[in-house]
Amino acid sequence: MLERALARRAGLGFLGKNGMMIHPTYGSYLFLGEILTDLPLEVGQGEIPDGCGGCTLCLKECPTAAFVAPRVLDAGRCISTWTVEVRGELPPSAPRLHGHLFGCDRCQEVCPYNREAPLSAEPDFQPRPEWFAPAPAAVLALTGPELEARLSGSGLRRAGEAGLRRSALRILEEEISEA
Repeated sequence: MLERALARRAGLGFLGKNGMMIHPTYGSYLFLGEILTDLPLEVGQGEIPDGCGGCTLCLKECPTAAFVAPRVLDAGRCISTWTVEVRGELPPSAPRLHGHLFGCDRCQEVCPYNREAPLSAEPDFQPRPEWFAPAPAAVLALTGPELEARLSGSGLRRAGEAGLRRSALRILEEEISEA
């Protein structure tokens, strides 16, 4: 499903220059889901106009310059692609991770719509203190069972133990090469 396109057409937000669905009140930290039905539904409010205007913070702040144009992401340059989606070893041609163990939300962090966006009241959506900017060495020091226990019920399972350890090692290598 083309979730963002359907959400835009339904009036749930507009497509930001970072390619994310942005709701004027709730920002871009959204979960989009679908329910397929043959029930007749009322037509929504219509599309919300583009709210980015001349803002290009998301494009400028991307640590790997992965946006080749507004709303056009080169996934091969995107840290999230490399830390979340790619399996196995990272090739030397992969971009620097810039300290990101899992994903990179820099384009969302700088978005003005996220500055005042309310946090979810859902407990399962709250950050886990043990995963707030963990040191790569601390991740590597965890035993397999300890790491698996911490990953339980978390979106970090997508990268898995191997992916997180790989990213931690790469970050430490980058730190050494910068010294």
